[in-house]
Amino acid sequence: MMGCVKTLRYSVFIHGGPRGRVLASRRIRKGNPYHLSSFYCLQFADGTLLFFNYGSSLMDNLRQTLELFEWCSSQKVNWDKSALCGINVAESELLSMAAILKCKVDHLPAIYLGLPLVGRSHFKT
Repeated sequence: MMGCVKTLRYSVFIHGGPRGRVLASRRIRKGNPYHLSSFYCLQFADGTLLFFNYGSSLMDNLRQTLELFEWCSSQKVNWDKSALCGINVAESELLSMAAILKCKVDHLPAIYLGLPLVGRSHFKT
């Protein structure tokens, strides 16, 4: 999964037609107030998955980034349907992160768009 995320390519459309592909080789720079250390975003239909390594100030920055997205796009994040899943993260840490984001905690395997999301051992589902 991370191989697919890290080799993301964008297709550039000019005058309604594709004009080549651009490899996503850059990320938000350090020093930027919305820098999320390393995060990867997958979007499907009307849903989004964010993958990131946990850091102490990351949750506040993530919340601010999503609020900025809401403001820029005029779309709203449905926090009631949003969930935080952790891999090798203590339950107490997950609960504190979810409190900052004001979302619920979920555990793998979970269902996303009708498909199971699993951890490293896909045989447990």
